[in-house]
Amino acid sequence: MVAAYQDAAAAGIPPALLFREQVNWLNAREAAARRSPAAIAGLYRERIRDLLSEASAGER
Repeated sequence: MVAAYQDAAAAGIPPALLFREQVNWLNAREAAARRSPAAIAGLYRERIRDLLSEASAGER
């Protein structure tokens, strides 16, 4: 996830936007951990996919 976050930042995604999204994701991860630890892996895959998509869109 670190590499995907760095790619999004390098692609020019505004740092404030990345930070806000990451905080929201962290809150969702914590809520999921309380409900079902198995759900966390899916949240990681989804966040990485979102970051990579943002990086790709930012490079255009």
